[in-house]
Amino acid sequence: GLRTLYNTYTVLSIGLGLFSLWAGFSLWTRMAGAVERAKKYLYAVLGYSIILYFLPTMVGLPEEMSTEMQNVMAIASFRSFIYVAIWYLYLTKSKRVRGTYPV
Repeated sequence: GLRTLYNTYTVLSIGLGLFSLWAGFSLWTRMAGAVERAKKYLYAVLGYSIILYFLPTMVGLPEEMSTEMQNVMAIASFRSFIYVAIWYLYLTKSKRVRGTYPV
């Protein structure tokens, strides 16, 4: 179960990291659709946090180990939700973002 957990975590983390680079590069170079891409990245961060919370149970780790990992992941997920909320609001409400990235 631990090997499956590690492999799944690694694949998800690499995928999210690559998406992060693409979204960041899009914003940096002011590509068309960059803000929407960044918002999709934020949705991916939320999904990633939720999956990681349930991953120990999904791979079949013993209940005690899963519970301990989920306690740690609950704190990390809460931080991710705050991160996403702040950046999503900034991308949605900011006059600077609207001025820099016209629709």
